[in-house]
Amino acid sequence: MTAPQLDIQSLNLSLGKFSLRNINLSCEKGEYHILLGPTGSGKTSLMKCILGFYRITKGKIFSKDKNTRVFEK
Repeated sequence: MTAPQLDIQSLNLSLGKFSLRNINLSCEKGEYHILLGPTGSGKTSLMKCILGFYRITKGKIFSKDKNTRVFEK
């Protein structure tokens, strides 16, 4: 079994009053995923975490089995 193209484990992000808590996501090659939710639910913030624009407060983001960030508070 190959590693997922993107694997998010227990991602947490705190931005003032806003936060993402315990986000887990695994995306295999060739799969399509969509993020749906109301305004302010964290869709853009999650994407900014994946792209490295936001520094996560806890959790791991793997890209092709390589740990791109590990931040533990």
